[in-house]
This record gives sequence, structure tokens and C-alpha cells, in this order.
Amino acid sequence: MANVWNRFDQAAEACYEKLEQGQRPLPMWAEAFGIFRSTLEGELKGKMGRTTLEDLEDSTEWNYGFSGFLEDYLDELDFQKEYETLLETTEFLLRAFSWIHGDFLDLEEIRLRCKKELEGEK
Repeated sequence: MANVWNRFDQAAEACYEKLEQGQRPLPMWAEAFGIFRSTLEGELKGKMGRTTLEDLEDSTEWNYGFSGFLEDYLDELDFQKEYETLLETTEFLLRAFSWIHGDFLDLEEIRLRCKKELEGEK
């Protein structure tokens, strides 16, 4: 399974390099997340929603930092006030994994806040 994640790893690493340079290139973050999403959907065929993010991390021996990347990507979307994308991303993650209360991301809270922000824009 590890080899299929190398493309994601390279894209995520490029995001962090730009961040270290003081740049916030949201398209690069979105591309890395797109690679994560499509690879995840391919790897978890039939298991979407029945595995945890920790299980995914374990299956790759924690080599790819999925949890940290996802948290940083959601933070970046929030920072840039990209609430539609943030909402869609949190909804995907809520569907993709089995979440245990108290996990590192409070996706439901983020989702509700995004809906509130988007309603306020109308």
C-alpha cells in the first residue's frame, strides 16, 4: 500500500515547503488533498466509513502524516475563509472514516460552523 501514497507524500511535502517560505498556496493544498482523496477511495473500496484514520496511519506505518496534513489543510481552508470547500472536505472525511468521539479533529463542529458562515454570506 505504501507505494500508492508516494504521490500524496510529495504533494504534501511541497505544501509544507511553501509554508516555510511564508507562502500559502491553497491550490497546492487542494491538489495534495485531491491526491489523498482519490488514493483513499481506491484503497478503501467497500470499506469507506468502516475504518479509522488511525487504521490508515497504522497500515502505512505512520510514514505519511495523514492526520497532521488533514488538520493543516482544514486550518488553511479556514484561514482563507474557503467555507464551501471546508464544508465539503469535512463532510467527505465524516463519510470516509469511522470517527470515535474525541478524535483529534472535531469535524462535526467545523461542519456546523461552516454552514453557519455560509448562511451568513447569503
